[in-house]
Amino acid sequence: MIRRDLLQLVRLAESTCAIPRLGNESANAVPLPNTPTETKSDETSAEVDRFDRTPKVAVIAIGGAGGVILTRLHLSGKLPHLDRTIAIDINPFVLGQVIADRKILIGDGKHRPRRADTARFMAATVHAEIANAVADLDLVLLIVGMGGVAGSAVSLTLAEVLRDQRILSIAFAITPFDFEGPRRQKIASSAMKALSKRVDVLIPFSNELYAVKAGGTASVTDVLTQVTEAIETVCKAHIRLVCEQGLVGVDFEDIRTVLAKAGQGAVGIATATGGESVMHATVSAVHDNALGIERLRTAKGVLIYFEGAPPFFKIRDASNALNFIKSIANDDFHIVFGAFFERSGEEHC
Repeated sequence: MIRRDLLQLVRLAESTCAIPRLGNESANAVPLPNTPTETKSDETSAEVDRFDRTPKVAVIAIGGAGGVILTRLHLSGKLPHLDRTIAIDINPFVLGQVIADRKILIGDGKHRPRRADTARFMAATVHAEIANAVADLDLVLLIVGMGGVAGSAVSLTLAEVLRDQRILSIAFAITPFDFEGPRRQKIASSAMKALSKRVDVLIPFSNELYAVKAGGTASVTDVLTQVTEAIETVCKAHIRLVCEQGLVGVDFEDIRTVLAKAGQGAVGIATATGGESVMHATVSAVHDNALGIERLRTAKGVLIYFEGAPPFFKIRDASNALNFIKSIANDDFHIVFGAFFERSGEEHC
């Protein structure tokens, strides 16, 4: 049986609420009489850093499809807490259009590889540059389009670097439409199989599946936008779970336990409103075509993310939703869940 980790994302579309930034309102502290002002020692600073350290998260895009999504994530401003973003490509023109903190070009840009094995060899020449770019990270969210040369080959080199540095890696692999032809589908399938052995979790996002859900009258742009929004939601969920203190606390090591070396994964996303929104969204997410009950039944771990306007998450809501999932999943699975208020305005760590 293939081991799967299923990420179920439940987003509750209720009224929005702005959460004010909390902090010390008084900028000037008055020292006690005869008490000298002390300078914080290096030892004290180190102790504070030890307790205050937030896991370092990066989003890395490989190839044109990944670069487009990464740029949209930058422009949306919906992903706080990111330590860095990195774009990698074999095409200098496409790479130049991407918004990222760091860009890595594979090759000289003039002689672009046409075969995956050639691109793999060229990627090995920038191994040290990639290793330097991801140094000190705790979690990498990798966005990669499968079926082309860049995504199918370069992603393997990156995954091996992340594995060597023991960085938790979650790959979002975008698969081709059926009309792109069997050859591209075959390349994508082979590349995903190889990548799933190198990253901790690989979650496919099927362009064809989203096209079927959108209906025959939907445009290609509409479908690609839906795929992008789904990946954006999944990225946001992972980042908030790792970097924020939500209504339900989640430790990074708990997430690592669920996701580390999990292999193939799947994701279900849903929204709901009304008095039973938590339960309705949970049921809808489980029945999402990208997830489904059968995949959930074989899951070794489930990571659940709830988001809604306050006060949306009651004890009854949590109990009903989680008991529903437990009734479907097998008896020997690990579950981690977090709940967060949906916020508007400036986001911050």
